[in-house]
Amino acid sequence: MSKVIFTADDFGVNDGIDEGVIKAVQKGYINSVAAFSNHKDAPKRVKRLMALTEPQTPEVGSHLTLTSGKPLTGGVGWLTKGNGYFHSFTNHRHPKNSLSKAQRRAVKVELEAQIDALAGSGVDVKHLSSHHNVLYWFRDYAEILFEIAMERDIPVRSPLLKPRSAHTQFMSTIRMLLIPNLRLKQMGKIRRFSRNLDGFLESLSTLPAMPHHTDGRAYGPPFTFRKDLADISSLASQKRIVVREELNRLAKESKTVEFVFHLLDDHYPNLEKHKEKMKRKHSNYTGISSLYFEGRMAEHIIFRRLRLPKGVALTSWENIKNQQP
Repeated sequence: MSKVIFTADDFGVNDGIDEGVIKAVQKGYINSVAAFSNHKDAPKRVKRLMALTEPQTPEVGSHLTLTSGKPLTGGVGWLTKGNGYFHSFTNHRHPKNSLSKAQRRAVKVELEAQIDALAGSGVDVKHLSSHHNVLYWFRDYAEILFEIAMERDIPVRSPLLKPRSAHTQFMSTIRMLLIPNLRLKQMGKIRRFSRNLDGFLESLSTLPAMPHHTDGRAYGPPFTFRKDLADISSLASQKRIVVREELNRLAKESKTVEFVFHLLDDHYPNLEKHKEKMKRKHSNYTGISSLYFEGRMAEHIIFRRLRLPKGVALTSWENIKNQQP
């Protein structure tokens, strides 16, 4: 038997995303939420999540970011633009070789501040993940994340992403988009590290608790023009098929897997309103693209006719932490 966690990412910065997550928790679709804490309304939004989802209250984790919104500390200036916001993931800055000791410390302080801010909302931080997966782009970032996770005894999202083909394509696209901002040497580091994440894990004497791998096959794609409800429902059907096939395959194995979803309120008439609110003039937050909102709605619709097969059951981050998946 395999065990799964269904996580909804990106909570805490947009009403449409938040409503989608809250609905999904209330209906028992998901049992885990990855929340931002570097938005001015984050504490209020997280408290609302917990209040509206009782008794189905999800395990909330910190969705750590170096590529969206503003930092909570002042030591990571090389990662920010002149207006104080983080550079987008396509404009991310990383030192020529690796982080200096001072930079490593500054990144760690920033990530810990984000975790503490989420805990300050009154929740027990159950897991750690990385927006845009950026903390798994470079070895020094991953080492900092693992160091924090082990010091605080918090499970992390596995860096092993499936399907592997989609991960390879995603990282190839990232490297292409980063060409104007990173040196060839740095591009090579991203390529080598992303291709040898298994080796990275094997090289470490101790690891934080984590699932066997992360499944992101439901994600995307972005759309540059509006899709009607029929198109979105058709996309949802396609996504449901591939998710269901993977769950059926896992029923024959014995693994613990985190399935990651990016959700939006599934009430189609609200789509344009939610997209408009994501614009910076309204949200005061960067790093979330409304181009993916149709895809997010499709991911939500997946759950309307998705059931776990015999041989697959939901588990918790607490079980993973206790090594009882």
